[in-house]
Amino acid sequence: MRESPRDVTCVDHPGHDSRHHRRRRRPVEQLLGLHVTTSVEAAVPVNSSYSAHESTLRALLEPLGAAIGAILALAVLTAATRQGQFTSIASFGAGAAVAALTSVAVGGGTTLAYTTGSTERQRAVRAIRRAIVLPAILTATAGAMVIYTAFGDLDPLGVLAGGISTSAGVSAELDASFLRRHLKTGQLISVSILNRGIALAAIILGMNFAFAMLAGAVSRALFLSVLTRNDQSRDAGFRINKSIMSLAYEPNLTGLSILYSVCDRVGALVAPATATIPIAGGFVAVLSAQQNASGVLMSGLQTTLAARSQQRSILKWASRLDLVFVLAALAGASLMIAAEERLITILALETSSEPGKYWGALAMLIPASIASRVFDFHFIASGMPRNALASRAVATIVALSAAGVALIGSQIAVLANGLLIAEIASILTSSSLVTFGYLRKRS
Repeated sequence: MRESPRDVTCVDHPGHDSRHHRRRRRPVEQLLGLHVTTSVEAAVPVNSSYSAHESTLRALLEPLGAAIGAILALAVLTAATRQGQFTSIASFGAGAAVAALTSVAVGGGTTLAYTTGSTERQRAVRAIRRAIVLPAILTATAGAMVIYTAFGDLDPLGVLAGGISTSAGVSAELDASFLRRHLKTGQLISVSILNRGIALAAIILGMNFAFAMLAGAVSRALFLSVLTRNDQSRDAGFRINKSIMSLAYEPNLTGLSILYSVCDRVGALVAPATATIPIAGGFVAVLSAQQNASGVLMSGLQTTLAARSQQRSILKWASRLDLVFVLAALAGASLMIAAEERLITILALETSSEPGKYWGALAMLIPASIASRVFDFHFIASGMPRNALASRAVATIVALSAAGVALIGSQIAVLANGLLIAEIASILTSSSLVTFGYLRKRS
């Protein structure tokens, strides 16, 4: 069955019931205050031919493919930890964290702008990425190499590999968003599995963790580039002017992306300065596993957001699917806690890495982060990005405070628990905003 007239925005399209014209909703771009083009390409939702059932199945495919990719990523981590490559893991994580923070600092919000925007806006985002974001990432990575080499025990080449891998990821994420908007989940699954498989093969053949991950990241960028070669926004150049800047950057989305990156990366960034290399390496390994697990379900949330943007509607099937993702995250965290000893053995985490100090908190971080993103994405799709920004600001304050305390006391457990409390604070803030909005509407 197809969505009811209330669920899908109508367009002037043969075969659509005339009742739809009386229930037209405001486009998501207008709700967000974004630029709206008058072209036919932007006005006609490409996915309008999919029924609710088919759309749900297509949206579910990507998390399933991402799950296979996460298993392969866990295999890569397991191979690295069994080989005692904690320095390579910590170095890669530090370089990737610096590069990701730089990416968000100079290009924050542009991915969401691309996902929810017109072709004109998408061209502007690609131009910004090429002319500003990628050069900034490479510059910051070079600086991180110098700093970590001078003041730490990390491998500078591992730091470099982390930065370049993030650069490749930044290049690829727009292509992935294009495929999500059109629900081409089969292609996304293939790429997710293939790039992780390449990384696993590389480490089995003797390559260290950092460069194995680099091989996977670069291959993913290349594959996605080929799959999206017909994307009309790919013809964007390198020329930057005021008009392009205003199209690519939306203040609320930019601020939100910056805060997301801080919360996601502060753990890997601070851990090497908080604990010894074995403990920091173990922490980053488990944190990477947690983020891979969260990324499986996060890909589903990104797909439902992209589908809403492409169809210019708040979709009931997408809301139901979001709830499924939260419940799946809770089940996964429970399994991770129940199988703690076995998983620690599989990861070959040594006693010196003290996994008991951070395992439980990082496991519960999976459902907490998914639930907070559900609130945020619903705020965005409902035209209330400031609410999402407010809840993420609370989480960021908590996370940074915990990181500061962890640094002072050299307590990795404080860092892990602080990251979890930050996401819980975001959920409570969002719930309060929803309740306040409901009560104000009724009064």
